[in-house]
Amino acid sequence: MKIPLSKGADLHLQPRPGTDGALILGMLQVIISEGLYDSDFVKRWTVGFEQLAQHTNPYSLEKVEGITWIPGEKIQKAARLFASGGPSCIVQGTNALDQHSSGFQNQRGITILQAITGNIDIPGGFISPDLGGPPSMTGVAPTRLPDLISEMPLGADKYPLFFEAGKVFFGEGQGMSLYQSLINSKPYPIKSMIISGANPLLTWPNTEKMEAALKNLEFLAVMDIFMTRTARMADLVLPAATFLERTDFFEYGIGQGLPYVILRKKVIQYQECWQDLKFWLKLAQQTGYQKYFPWETVEEVLDYVLKPTGLSVAGLKEKPEGIKFGRVKFKAYEEKGFPTPSGKVEIYSKTLKKMGYDPLPTYIEPKEGPKNDPETFKEYPLILTTGARILEYPHSQMRNIGSLKKRFPEPLVEINPITAERYGIKDGEKILVETKRGSIEIKSKVTENILKEVINISHGWEEANVNFLTDEFSCDPVSGYPGLKSLLCRIKKVEGG
Repeated sequence: MKIPLSKGADLHLQPRPGTDGALILGMLQVIISEGLYDSDFVKRWTVGFEQLAQHTNPYSLEKVEGITWIPGEKIQKAARLFASGGPSCIVQGTNALDQHSSGFQNQRGITILQAITGNIDIPGGFISPDLGGPPSMTGVAPTRLPDLISEMPLGADKYPLFFEAGKVFFGEGQGMSLYQSLINSKPYPIKSMIISGANPLLTWPNTEKMEAALKNLEFLAVMDIFMTRTARMADLVLPAATFLERTDFFEYGIGQGLPYVILRKKVIQYQECWQDLKFWLKLAQQTGYQKYFPWETVEEVLDYVLKPTGLSVAGLKEKPEGIKFGRVKFKAYEEKGFPTPSGKVEIYSKTLKKMGYDPLPTYIEPKEGPKNDPETFKEYPLILTTGARILEYPHSQMRNIGSLKKRFPEPLVEINPITAERYGIKDGEKILVETKRGSIEIKSKVTENILKEVINISHGWEEANVNFLTDEFSCDPVSGYPGLKSLLCRIKKVEGG
């Protein structure tokens, strides 16, 4: 799609949804074949460059153009610009490259693209600041609950690398395995749930199946600020706290690359609305698990998490503007190497190979797509991409705010004028969008900002819930992330719409 940033760009590439991996391999092929890589960095700090060169050789400009729909000359120009116009880096949007059949390999390919061009840990390139410690709430539970886990987290057997890597931060399973556990009790039954700050009936794939799964529970509690679509199914709804009613801290290192932390201070208390941390502490006390949650107050928990950094809640209170911590040190790998078995950028990964995955970044055609599923493509000849962010609404939030509703009042399906004309659809008319999972009616927005043969629907709308059209099966084989951004669909005008 053409976004405001792309409209000011010198070069804009618009790939067919789900083909980013092929585009990356095509750019790598150009860079390697034309000798545009950083030979010194490759020689000293990478493993598997020769295998990569052989692996990318078949991805000619002609082949990649056929896969991605991007003209070959544009791919070549982009590769040359990235490799020679330095410093260069790729700033990735949230989920856009993950929610595909080759989402994990997309990320590897981008990392390798930046590495072989010498754009790792340099000014203007891809940097990873030394945060000086792990100031993250996600580190609390895994360090204290190992003996409470009687079963492996869901999906740990199917997605072992996702689970092993995630143990460092989350210790969680893969949510796409939750459906089967709730419906079929496989690999084990789940009889009760607490959902906090989430609205899966609007934001998770396959809404119909998710609703059936939640109905199977013996008990469901939802903790939220509003009576959401999911909360209306709950046996118990608990009032959550807004950002004004909670004490927490925010660090910018993960998302923005800045070694900076600031305290969010509680300023009001409205009736019995509790912040999540207070709720979990009290629940642990009431259910006999206090030894795993030995803190009495929210601030004690925050101090525990901040301790490795040398910071504290009291210290952050004295600095309402925030505190810089850690550092950005360029080429830090020259002192301690990279956090890999070899200490280098592992273009060819023996770890992945040992676990049964492709050791090199490999393109996987979308499970539903014109090339991988031609029979379905005959019946559903358009590509549906979902979940594009709307500035006014994060996920399913804030649709009850009048000023935002005025700016963006209703769900829309974006469709190219050429595609719209073929189906006899005019701007503002209601159309039916169907996939193999289901259908929704939604108003059209005819725009040249989107590729022909592709339509886009944002998520989070109860009036036209796009997740009636998605499923949890088209997953990346490594991460288990669902393929929400490259599905097949068909459309038709709704009579009288």
